[in-house]
Amino acid sequence: IMRLDTPARVTFVRLLRGRWCFVASSNTTISELSVWEIQTPSTCILRTRIYLQAPVLDGLLDDGGNYIRLAVTVGAS
Repeated sequence: IMRLDTPARVTFVRLLRGRWCFVASSNTTISELSVWEIQTPSTCILRTRIYLQAPVLDGLLDDGGNYIRLAVTVGAS
């Protein structure tokens, strides 16, 4: 378990292949979508982070083997 230092609440989390963790944290006006690489149980590295000007409500993650598809449901702010 790793604590995220964010003032927003986590609205979407998916673990992929036991190594990648996709996290969306949102408040009513903005969201942060981040991808973490889990190297060991106590070591996670932030690989990328983007901001959206609306809250992420939900999401889907599809592992196609050679590719990964991520779709998020974004609410109106």
